[in-house]
Amino acid sequence: MRALPDADHLQHTAATMHVQWPDDISLLEGQLFRHSHMHSSKQLTALYLLGLAVKNHGRFVTFDRRIPLTAVYGAKPEHLVVL
Repeated sequence: MRALPDADHLQHTAATMHVQWPDDISLLEGQLFRHSHMHSSKQLTALYLLGLAVKNHGRFVTFDRRIPLTAVYGAKPEHLVVL
C-alpha cells in the first residue's frame, strides 16, 4: 500500500509554472541572510521564502509590501513580486 496514493496524480495535474524547492536553508545562515536588516519576527516567514527564491533562481510572490530585499544577500527585484 502506498503512503500517498494521490501523489502521482497531483504531480501530473500540477501547474507547470510552480516548482517545489527543498527546504534546505536556515534563517541562521549569515552568508544568505543579512540579519541586521531583519526588523521583526513577523518578517521571518517571508524572508525565508525570499531566501529560497534567491537560492533557487526563482520568484517569491506575495501581497506583503514590507519585505526588505536588502535582508537577503543577492536578492534583486526580479526575485520578489508584490501583488
